[in-house]
Amino acid sequence: MRLTNLKPSLPRLSSRVAAAPPPSQHWKIWYTTKRWSKLRWSVLTRDLFTCQLCRRVVADTSKLVCDHIEPHRGDAHAFWTGPFRTLCAECHDALEH
Repeated sequence: MRLTNLKPSLPRLSSRVAAAPPPSQHWKIWYTTKRWSKLRWSVLTRDLFTCQLCRRVVADTSKLVCDHIEPHRGDAHAFWTGPFRTLCAECHDALEH
């Protein structure tokens, strides 16, 4: 009896891997976590989806930013504890942090 080769049942995996942020910007990965998503949502709902600068109510939450009032500068404690406010993307982009 002769053995035959079986075709692989799984497709080949891509060798592309997302580049890690530079060490000075390690904190950027925190924005992709479930913990940040929950925190962001709690701030948006607390502020009733209203920009705290221009007072505009924004229904499209992708156009709202959970802003760190005091810049965290990569400090984990400051990143997760705030203080935070809701800003529309236009007001957030106009600020200089």
